[in-house]
Amino acid sequence: DYWNKNGTFESKVILDNHYNLLDGYTTVYITEKTGIEKIPAYFVKDPDAYKAQKEQEYRAKKNIH
Repeated sequence: DYWNKNGTFESKVILDNHYNLLDGYTTVYITEKTGIEKIPAYFVKDPDAYKAQKEQEYRAKKNIH
């Protein structure tokens, strides 16, 4: 729905330097199902730091201590 309304994806595709997908699984799934061939992808230098940041954001959002 978000893609149809905005022409962009809500979640960014995040990769590490080995092209492992760290974030944006739904975005990749949608592109595969709809035949979209190109999407922007962003690389992170420190995957562990990125994962820790996402975990912290999730915990803050869910109010988990």
